[in-house]
Amino acid sequence: MKNFTIFLLLILSFSCFAQSKNRPEKVIEKALQFRNQGDTLKAITILTKQNAKKPDVRTSILLAEIFFDSGFFKNAIDSYKSAIKIDSLYYPDALFFVADLSIKVGQYIDAFNYAKAFVDCRKETGKFVEQANRIIANSYFAINELQKADSIKPILLDTKVNSPLDEYWPSLIADESKLIITRLCKMHVGNTYGKQSFQEDFYLSEKDSNGVWCEPKPVININTNGNEGSQSISADGRYLFFTACNRPDGFGKCDIYMSEFVDNEWTKSVNIGYPVNSAYWEAQPSVSPDGRTVYFVSNRPDGYGGSDIWVSHKDLFGRWQKPVNLGPSVNTKYDEWSPFIHSDGVTLYFSSEGHVGMGGVDVFVTNIINDTIIKEPKNIGFPVNTFADEKGFVVNTLGDKGFFSTNTNRNSDIYSLQLKKDIRPLPSSFFKGVIVDDDNNNPIKANVELYEFDNGELLYKSFSNNGNFLFPLVKDKTYALNINSKGYLFFSENIKLNTDSINNTDSVKIVRLKPIRSGQQIVLNNILFEINSSKLLNESLLELGKLIELLNDNPEMQIQIHGHTDNVGNEKDNLILSENRARSVCQYLFDNGISVSRISSLGFGKLRPIASNADDYGRSLNRRIELFVVK
Repeated sequence: MKNFTIFLLLILSFSCFAQSKNRPEKVIEKALQFRNQGDTLKAITILTKQNAKKPDVRTSILLAEIFFDSGFFKNAIDSYKSAIKIDSLYYPDALFFVADLSIKVGQYIDAFNYAKAFVDCRKETGKFVEQANRIIANSYFAINELQKADSIKPILLDTKVNSPLDEYWPSLIADESKLIITRLCKMHVGNTYGKQSFQEDFYLSEKDSNGVWCEPKPVININTNGNEGSQSISADGRYLFFTACNRPDGFGKCDIYMSEFVDNEWTKSVNIGYPVNSAYWEAQPSVSPDGRTVYFVSNRPDGYGGSDIWVSHKDLFGRWQKPVNLGPSVNTKYDEWSPFIHSDGVTLYFSSEGHVGMGGVDVFVTNIINDTIIKEPKNIGFPVNTFADEKGFVVNTLGDKGFFSTNTNRNSDIYSLQLKKDIRPLPSSFFKGVIVDDDNNNPIKANVELYEFDNGELLYKSFSNNGNFLFPLVKDKTYALNINSKGYLFFSENIKLNTDSINNTDSVKIVRLKPIRSGQQIVLNNILFEINSSKLLNESLLELGKLIELLNDNPEMQIQIHGHTDNVGNEKDNLILSENRARSVCQYLFDNGISVSRISSLGFGKLRPIASNADDYGRSLNRRIELFVVK
């Protein structure tokens, strides 16, 4: 680090061997009595007066301990320093406590210097030496980090979101229109002293038409008289996973629960059960965009430290599988917290006190594929990470903004900030829409499925009970979308996210499903062929399978497959090509059990364009296969 030796020269020249002095026993005895009686103010007062008259190592140490217990860390530091100055031999561990307290309040140079002096005095492994070496590493990192800090600053969310109470654990849906937070709420305890107690509840805030967060409202049907916290909402806003403790249906002290948003309300929460939950502590879930993978924290056996991060997936029958530990790249002998899997499905943010950081609990980022960490965790640095504890860090779908809570001002509040490029996830966006009946424009319930176009892998599956859908997309991937509902022809679309798509996130797709009846017609957007050929591409098999399902579900249905081309090339050749392509689709249906009596084909060549042939995009729309309902 540039000029790092400058502050090294400031390392204190402590003597590890000194003579202790006489001590005022009566004042110490009296201060201990006040302390034991809970009257710390009197204890502090008499010790402070004694030190003003005649500084003493024991009064300084006791005063430091009382300040520490009362949360006055800076005062404790000053008192420990006084003790060291008087007699460093009497209580050498004071060097360590100054270092430990200094990093807790962000005084990194002092933390480094005193920790180094403590280790040099010890000359061996022993009590506090390991912690002191960690302080040295963390302080070194923090000093470097602060020297390269830029002008980006966290922004405190609107006062409607943050209150005089503690708010933490933010979670967002993909389009950032809804924010759920955990709030530590006051709760009266019925006793003669009017004692205040607290419990955690969920509050939901929505953005108004101007993009301003509205007053958060309690989440009905989920909040109870007990604690609910550390929630994670799926990208589409359909599933809410959270932690609840000491419930009658719990497997251990704290378990993970789930609720689903159905008919505009949250269902009664259910314990997601074994093997995710166990007789141990499970908490702080993060759910994947499709709700089929959950990352969480547990102190169960076979981990690496006090609390580790684990992951579990649902099988084809919707059952949670045995959790897998994310391994030593993420988990340490200390505690890891608050995993967050981004909408890209690869980028994982988490908090840790074991990896080198700026003190307390810091946020880190890594990449994960098939439950294997493929990138060394990186501290995301200042200004998110500070000497305080940073947990519950989440990133919006676009990947340019982070949301987190911190207690740097004693109360926990929620902040947002623009992310530096080196800690952003893969470029992502979202696709949202509403499904309506083509005849009357009424929203209808439907199945929404998103596949990776190249390999047919199902990425997202949901049942929209109100016609709305929302899911994330990753740049430079091609997707096949299929939306279907009983009694309707399905809707299909081929989606590829590019830079323009990322920047345009305000559009809402209107998906019009056509009731099944004679004369209806739809484009089969995901049936494709080799260039100038009637040979089906493998990527078409997914849509052909959906077509077979439609015909099997409607055994009286008769269809005609229409082939179309653009206007490039010979007109006669185009007509023949369109006919052959339509026949290829029919042949596939025949080969997969659909009766020949139910299917026919026609080719129209360039005669029925649906877009201009003046550019590549228009021509690509004209090269298509259509389904026409005969009966």
